[in-house]
Amino acid sequence: MKYFDNFLEDLKNKRYSKNTQEDYYYTLIKFKKYLDLIKIDDEKLITEKNIIDYLEYLKQNKVSNRIYYRSIIYLKRYFKYLETENIIFISPIKNFINPKDERNYTPVLTVKEVKEVIEKIDTKKYNDLKTKTILELLYSSALRPREVIDLKLTHIDFSKKIIFIEESKNKKDRVVPVGDKAIDLIQKYLEIRNNILKNKNIDNKYVFVNRDGAKLNYRSLYSSVKRTFEKYGITPFRLYSMRSSSATHLLNNGMPILHIQKLLGHEEVKTTQVYLRLKILDLQKELSKKHPRNKI
Repeated sequence: MKYFDNFLEDLKNKRYSKNTQEDYYYTLIKFKKYLDLIKIDDEKLITEKNIIDYLEYLKQNKVSNRIYYRSIIYLKRYFKYLETENIIFISPIKNFINPKDERNYTPVLTVKEVKEVIEKIDTKKYNDLKTKTILELLYSSALRPREVIDLKLTHIDFSKKIIFIEESKNKKDRVVPVGDKAIDLIQKYLEIRNNILKNKNIDNKYVFVNRDGAKLNYRSLYSSVKRTFEKYGITPFRLYSMRSSSATHLLNNGMPILHIQKLLGHEEVKTTQVYLRLKILDLQKELSKKHPRNKI
């Protein structure tokens, strides 16, 4: 793929979030590897049949619906860019219909499940302590995984128990509260983290680092969590589940949706509603108990 880097630079210039840029990168890298297999190195040579074969290849490799749908949407965006730049005349994926909005919603854990997962992890080993701290922080402040990765030491106010989130999605800053348990774990983690960096004579402004002192990235974050989950026999789940679970539990406990919207950093309430999916049965019970027309 000759124009892959140019496309990524275009995303950066258009101020797409780091998270979105990485999604495009890993999605298109998969496609590039497939093109290498079939010995195509120029986008001008790609045909509609190549795209169909690639999507069939993804199915054969049993990728999730989420990755499959994202591949179609991102490939359409990529070839649209090539059209706009007059690199190709017609996109080979132009006639493909965008997948229906069959979102693979992030599962919401119960309060009991969250508690069991976090309390199951010991804190004697550095990696386990780091994973436990990250999970508690994700849940406590309803953070995105990317926001944990980018968290700096200067962003935490321990006395006020707040965290500053710098330029997250849509380049928005916000301040969020952090719970006592998360604060305690962060302080315990930082003691070990600081000793590791001191011994290696490394100065790193980011809170979460690897044993070599480098800042976490997505791969090292998920690798760290995966090792801990395997060690304690925890069923894997998406880290985003801690954020959506936190928002849903806050709603269940009576927090107004506008406050939850502010906590999550959403521009619109309808975006927040994605995180607040409750079982129909639960809603029916609440309706029966609380709706004024049912009390007459």
